[in-house]
Amino acid sequence: MSAAAAPGQLALFGAQAAVVVRRSARARRLSLRVYPHGLVEVVAPQRIAERSIRRFVTEQQAWIERARRELGVSTEAGGVEPPAEIRLPAVGELWQVTYRDGARRLRSTADAGGGCIRLSGPADPCWRVQALRRWVQQRGRLVLAAWLADVARETGLSYRNITVRRQRSRWGSCSANHDISLNCALLFLDPALVRHVLVHELAHTRHLNHGPAFWRLVARLAPDFETAERELRDAWRRVPPWLNHDPL
Repeated sequence: MSAAAAPGQLALFGAQAAVVVRRSARARRLSLRVYPHGLVEVVAPQRIAERSIRRFVTEQQAWIERARRELGVSTEAGGVEPPAEIRLPAVGELWQVTYRDGARRLRSTADAGGGCIRLSGPADPCWRVQALRRWVQQRGRLVLAAWLADVARETGLSYRNITVRRQRSRWGSCSANHDISLNCALLFLDPALVRHVLVHELAHTRHLNHGPAFWRLVARLAPDFETAERELRDAWRRVPPWLNHDPL
């Protein structure tokens, strides 16, 4: 399941409805996506009227509730809000977040197992989550770059460059030039799953496809890879909604 990250979400249904609308210049019709944490995203053409979007969501309500049940999330899933804490299981960190008015500034103070993030600026939920996304991405660059280098030395597989992005649909990728891209959302997963993703992408430096030779290499480097692959299919629900969606 994929969707391009873009701004333009509208508060049409109220925070409790957990529905966001993203207008897209590429969209030719209305479409729906239910995310693993229960949030519903409507992708709409730029010029379509709001009343048409409302009617579409109302007509699709039964499908939305069924999709949420299949995902194992509440049919009354809450909306998106700036967090009071950021828990990063990948590195065993818990960061408390405080907000205040003032000049735009984010300061973080680390201690054993996490720390404090002090965010000052406008009392705008969208601005606040955008600032925290940038912080998570910076944390990801620091942590995941070092982690990948360690796993590369351990496995004897080399890569050229690493980038850390914020993506909605991929945990990682590897190019033909052996450039590896990782998702900062990996920080919200357990360490074993993160390591599996790193091994998976490093294995692509030998085999760019998912053929038998690729999986034999992965199995040699990570014997429990099948369990990890199954867990990754549901791992998106561990990523907090605010990382990819603006508050209403």
